[in-house]
Amino acid sequence: MESILVLEDDDTFRELVADTLSDHDYEVTQAASAEEAIACAQKQPFHLILSDVRMAGPLDGVGAIERIKTFRPHIRSIVLTGFTDQDAPLRAAKIQADDYLFKPVETSQLLAVVRLTLDRESDILSPLAQFLQTPGALAQKALSWLYDGQLQQLSQLRERCFQRLFVLLRSNRLSAEDAYPVYLHLLEVESGYHQAKPGDWSKLLTSYTTVESRILAAAAQETLSRPDNPALAWPKFQRLCQVLKQGEISAEQFQQSVLLFLDPAFRRANLANYLAYHKLWATAEASSSQVTDPLLGRTFEGYTLRKLLPEYKEVRVYSATNESGLKRQVMALPAGASQDFVQTSIQTGKAVSLGAHGDFDLFLLQQQSHPLRHQLPPGGLRPIEAWKLLKPIFLQVQAYHERGQCSGSISIDDIEMIPGQPATLNRFSPDYATSLLQQLQELKARGPLEKQRMNLSWLVPIEIQFAHIEEPIPESDQFMLSYLFTRILRGLETRFALLHFSVSTVNQERLETDPHWSHLRDWPDLRNVLVKMGNHDYTLRYRTLKDAIEAIDAAFAPRTLSSLIPPEGMPLKKAWPLLRPIFLQVQEYHRQGLCSGCFTISDIEVLADGQPRLIRFDAEASLAQIQAARGLQCQEIAKTFKFPCEVRFGQVSEPLPASDQPLLGLIFAQMLAGLDPRKWNMFLVHDLSESQWIESYAPLFGKATHCLSKLTRPQPEERFSHISDAIIAIEQALLTDR
Repeated sequence: MESILVLEDDDTFRELVADTLSDHDYEVTQAASAEEAIACAQKQPFHLILSDVRMAGPLDGVGAIERIKTFRPHIRSIVLTGFTDQDAPLRAAKIQADDYLFKPVETSQLLAVVRLTLDRESDILSPLAQFLQTPGALAQKALSWLYDGQLQQLSQLRERCFQRLFVLLRSNRLSAEDAYPVYLHLLEVESGYHQAKPGDWSKLLTSYTTVESRILAAAAQETLSRPDNPALAWPKFQRLCQVLKQGEISAEQFQQSVLLFLDPAFRRANLANYLAYHKLWATAEASSSQVTDPLLGRTFEGYTLRKLLPEYKEVRVYSATNESGLKRQVMALPAGASQDFVQTSIQTGKAVSLGAHGDFDLFLLQQQSHPLRHQLPPGGLRPIEAWKLLKPIFLQVQAYHERGQCSGSISIDDIEMIPGQPATLNRFSPDYATSLLQQLQELKARGPLEKQRMNLSWLVPIEIQFAHIEEPIPESDQFMLSYLFTRILRGLETRFALLHFSVSTVNQERLETDPHWSHLRDWPDLRNVLVKMGNHDYTLRYRTLKDAIEAIDAAFAPRTLSSLIPPEGMPLKKAWPLLRPIFLQVQEYHRQGLCSGCFTISDIEVLADGQPRLIRFDAEASLAQIQAARGLQCQEIAKTFKFPCEVRFGQVSEPLPASDQPLLGLIFAQMLAGLDPRKWNMFLVHDLSESQWIESYAPLFGKATHCLSKLTRPQPEERFSHISDAIIAIEQALLTDR
């Protein structure tokens, strides 16, 4: 579930917005001040912040977004205000806010803009794959971006220009008339960008810097000149601004608008581009009348066309529903005019042909209604939760491998998860990896790829990155699944380099300290599996994906509590959450009239979800010890140290509820100070007074010393009356420890 931070000082409006978003399955946190919003963002990551501008205090909403972006740089942001402040839109543009809305705002528009903004967080594989499907120079430029650091710098400046222009138009800080000459200049620079060669990057950096200056000048209401014969007619630009101000396009789509206008090949690179072109650049004169539409109301293959979406001349898109109420979109193209990309979309499952009907070929557009990306928390999932989610995907890929199919490029955007059902991989195709390999082979012919500046390590497996293979192999999918697993563990807020370790060359100490693996410090077996799946050398990965699945299952098998305790022990605030469930479990046994008097840390295991449990709780050993002590039988002294005094010396006929307290105290002490047996041989057998005991053990146990002293007193009546009293005392000590 995607999380949104709503910053608004008007309680009524804030709660209204929060309720609206919550009703549409967003997880919402409210903040009434900039300071409160910053504190919330420091405690947890969010996908999006939706903020008012004006509010009491030294910092307003734009300032809060700017501050939050210093430590949450990938958070999306929407500014929402009821004032026509001339300064706020400019400041919002400078911090690269994603969108700008005015109050009052229609619920439908708010939800549409939120969805568009959140959808900007898409995997880089998707746009890159679009370029690679385009013949000629565009594909080569897209690939070059991955190798050329200066071109990446240029791309960032270019994106900033589009983002600022978008926000200033959305906020009405720039009128369409004032933005028109800037956009015409941008068209000219963009045309040069898409025809440029590596030696042109410096010149283009200067050109985009000039564009950025013109954007700010226009925002300052300086008059800018227009060319006499503009490449883009004014009515078409008006249409684009109208669609933009209605909130129907995102900043990402606005950036695509130039290339869609300039390049016919890019328009037909894929189905999404084709539809986007007609949405952005159709004019009112090109529209057809909805009244005379020959398809509205008719049913095709179970789908009834209910409404014509933006009316275009060459392409029509309808909203449609079937008998179950499932909503989809249907595209109509003139009969016989189907483009190659439509056939590709059918082959990859993105569209389904509904056949020819009169003058039109109809296609049902397949859309993800429950993409996995929208359901993940920004901070990532716990390892066991991630595996429960991903195991069906691993099994699905394994089934493809058994049929001889491989992909080489698996993205989080390829996964759909309908509530109550297992996650499903809805795209598994070698097309992207194969296209990339073909492009890389061309580059490789010019010189060794290893000598070039590589930035592909987080996109594709190494063997594809350096064109060591001719087509994707099963091991390539292991690499991508390892990357996918790690992204879900880390959360989607930050993009990071893909697994870059070689198991055969990286020592264990480095794995323990490397920040890429800090989130798996408590899961060394899982970490080692993922490292092996992502090995640079594909011959050192698992023989089959089935072997990797079995290894991950084994990594989630229950572990002994003692295996989680470092030699030096662990801090109180980490030890107590692990041991508290054991105290509660023993307390429940006592309520049932059961006592043990003999269990150890070896009897506690930790399940894959992190929950500990006591797997043995009986009085058999205690009763045997009591009988032996009362019969004065000869015993091995060391074996009696594990019993509380009353059991060890046979002072009771059977273990008491209080007899379990010293055992819990010993386990707690071992967690805090380590498992070295030399420390604990005589821990339960002593004649120290309480003050002497506390003085002796305070350096080891700190704030927990008094509680441990009372738990382990020699006589039962000196201990806590009930386990619940011990729990309260320990939690009070934990509060003071903070």
